[in-house]
Amino acid sequence: MATKLPQILNLDPSSELVFVGPHTEIISTKLRLDNPSDRYVYFKVKTTAPKHYCVRPNSGVIKPRSGAEISVHLQPVDQPSSLERDGAKHKFMIQSAVANDDSQPIDDFWKQANPANVMDSKLRVVFNLTSPAANVVSENIPKETVTVNTSAPSPKPYKESPAVSENRENEIRKRFDAEKTKLERDNRDLRDEIARLNRLSQNTNTEVGVPMIQVGLIAFAMLLIGLILGKMF
Repeated sequence: MATKLPQILNLDPSSELVFVGPHTEIISTKLRLDNPSDRYVYFKVKTTAPKHYCVRPNSGVIKPRSGAEISVHLQPVDQPSSLERDGAKHKFMIQSAVANDDSQPIDDFWKQANPANVMDSKLRVVFNLTSPAANVVSENIPKETVTVNTSAPSPKPYKESPAVSENRENEIRKRFDAEKTKLERDNRDLRDEIARLNRLSQNTNTEVGVPMIQVGLIAFAMLLIGLILGKMF
């Protein structure tokens, strides 16, 4: 019986792959392969449950004094209890073999490889529902409750700042003074016009026409005053 060659690669983890649940979604873990030798090492990864896993890369060549990182993805299952029941049957095997260089295609290399020169390591699979570290964190951090305050007061109406309010008052005061000045000027012009008509009526002895003109001018003045006050308020 031929003696089995020891694994040339260093595996991390070295004995088991752990997949932390929940397992109803894709769960990933890492496998590190290190080549401590001065030879090229071809490798490939096999599993007893290929329908449940996706391995990238599942084969390759590691240069001397180099390493490779393998991603192992557990596909989601509808009933996690099936993994607990069949988990003992899930295993991985990492096979390796040395070469002088990496010139040969990977598939051709494994087709021609002598089984006596192939080294292998086995890893078992462990399914955990939760991570121990996650449990510690959840126990130490108090749970927070978000409460909606339905009795909160309604937002207060917008209130101008004192500076804005003062500017607005100054603007209104300026408009008022301007309208007042215009009104005084119009009244003065009206009085002058009435005086001129009185002088004219005295010269022409139009005793009937003068009162009518005065009444019309007074009515016009009242209308003008009303329009101005309407603009102001």
